[in-house]
Amino acid sequence: MAHEQFWLWLNNNLLQAGMNVEYHQTMAYRYWLYGWIANFLTVLLFIFGIVCVTFEWPKSKKELKKQTFKPRVCAAISALLASILLFTPLSTWQSNHRGWQAAWSGVDSQLKDLETMFVSLRTSEPLPLYMVDQVRAIDAKVGQIQGEEPAPFIGLLKQCWGDQLERTYGAGLRTTQQVEEYMKATGKVPPIDQPMRPPPSSARRTSNSIAR
Repeated sequence: MAHEQFWLWLNNNLLQAGMNVEYHQTMAYRYWLYGWIANFLTVLLFIFGIVCVTFEWPKSKKELKKQTFKPRVCAAISALLASILLFTPLSTWQSNHRGWQAAWSGVDSQLKDLETMFVSLRTSEPLPLYMVDQVRAIDAKVGQIQGEEPAPFIGLLKQCWGDQLERTYGAGLRTTQQVEEYMKATGKVPPIDQPMRPPPSSARRTSNSIAR
């Protein structure tokens, strides 16, 4: 693998890993929040159902016919809604996203270790075999994670992708097109926290990635 090819692969995967870590962290938080809201609503529905069951019924049939409030119907609907909320696996979905977040964090850590090794290489040196082996191992790990992930929410994924580009290339650069235009206008890579990287225009797209 040539140095330029490795650099493009590294850049793309660092961006993708960072995006996915942020995405799954956000999704896990959302399901945690939804879980608390669902628990609160479930309690309210059960209380409402109990009130309906203990509701004082009219003493005569005439009064019963005039009554618009149907306690038994309301109690049944309340119990049904509470059961749906109670058995919705929000905690399982939260746990799944925490697991994927941890998996992508592990990939991100491996990539940054590779980046440190690569920066120390001379331009004339070929890529060491152990680094090539790590590239293959990371590709296999990424493929495994993506095979387990559900279809993403595109809006949130684009937001996370923009956050990664902005952290890497500078404020206001939130799309691949903006990054490419900035590179073309300045003729250089802007200073960032990581070593200088090429723009992501040539990077391969993965299943959990953002297309233009």
